[in-house]
Order: sequence, then structure tokens, then C-alpha cells
Amino acid sequence: MTPSPKKQTTPDPNATNSSAANPSATAAASTSNASTSTPRPNIPMFVYDAGKPHSAAIWFAQLSISFRLYPCTPGEKVALTLNALDTPTFEKVLQW
Repeated sequence: MTPSPKKQTTPDPNATNSSAANPSATAAASTSNASTSTPRPNIPMFVYDAGKPHSAAIWFAQLSISFRLYPCTPGEKVALTLNALDTPTFEKVLQW
């Protein structure tokens, strides 16, 4: 008995993800996406301390250094900065 030749299959034209049939293609795609994502700066949390009048100036200096190390758009800088504020300070910024 001779083995029958393998039937060659064609890709399904209705399939939405051609990489689903090829796990190595999926792994390569996820690796390439991870390497192209832009790293974000580590923004320190700001907590107001009335006993340290220069704490805000020091915090802004830390922000400045972080934003020099990681390129961000002005909108991203604002969003990251506002996200790092404690709740009472954030509420004051919203009222301003």
C-alpha cells in the first residue's frame, strides 16, 4: 500500500485572522508590537505636604527630567501629570 499524497489546503478567504493558523506568525507579531510601543516615563505621585513648601517645585523638576528621558506629546505630558496628582490636588486643579 502506498501512502496517499497529502492534500494541500488553501487559506479560507472568510477567515479574519490569517495568523491564527500559524502560531509562529502570531508570536512574531506580538514581539514586534511590544518592541515598537513607546515607553512611558515613571511619574512620581504628587501628594501635597504643607510642611514642605518646596515639594511642588521639586516634583516639577522630577517631571521635567522624566519628560526629557521619554519623548511625549504635550497632551500626553498633561495627562500623565494630572494622573499623578492626589485627589485633593486634582480637585483644586479642576476648579482652577
